[in-house]
Amino acid sequence: MAQTPPLGDSPLFGLLPVRLQDELVAAGHPVRLSAREWLFEAGDAGDCLYLVASGRLRVVAERDGETAVLNTLGPGAVIGELAILTGATRSASVQALRDTELLEIDGERFEELLARDAELGAGLARALAERIQRGGTLEASEAPTRVVTMTAVPGVDAEHLWSELESAFSELGVTVAHARPLADWGETEAWGRALGELEQAHDYVLLRADLDKSDWSSFCIRQADRVVVAAAGSPPAGLASPAG
Repeated sequence: MAQTPPLGDSPLFGLLPVRLQDELVAAGHPVRLSAREWLFEAGDAGDCLYLVASGRLRVVAERDGETAVLNTLGPGAVIGELAILTGATRSASVQALRDTELLEIDGERFEELLARDAELGAGLARALAERIQRGGTLEASEAPTRVVTMTAVPGVDAEHLWSELESAFSELGVTVAHARPLADWGETEAWGRALGELEQAHDYVLLRADLDKSDWSSFCIRQADRVVVAAAGSPPAGLASPAG
């Protein structure tokens, strides 16, 4: 992992003294998930917690036979601390929506730190109390569409469509569009962090992919909340505008 998880941005650990933040970082090891990969599933053992360094994840649970999105999590979020404190199994599943980097802290090691340092325990208690005051139970919610990937088959004026798509989204909110990675994005494994910075600064991020297996195209498709595929020809009969 190329960067230290931002404990100062964490609602759970950000108010702890730097000494304790350093201990937590030293106690963990990096984990990298590709977009759409599961971190864990409901019913799994709750034997570790995670701090999100970069990327985005969603918390999902089965309700009345359907999958409900309970929350979306970004950098600074802590995942799985309640399972360690209660000894329960995972109550929901967590899936990466973007390429994501986390710090994994073993549950036994975390409990050792809690037992040894009263300041850490007090800080954790305060953070959990504030979470309960804000509403400890999460209602189902739908994650907003923030990243849209466009690709086009041969025969489509992709340049014109790309321009029109950017213009349309710009009317909805602050939009940035990239047809290729920028030079300062670094190596392929760092593109997820660059995308995260774009998401923080914009309402919508548009990415343009080709119909190939390049690293860029694969990255764009993998990160997208929505994929727009443009093809030439008339729409299916059921979608045609009624005459007159």
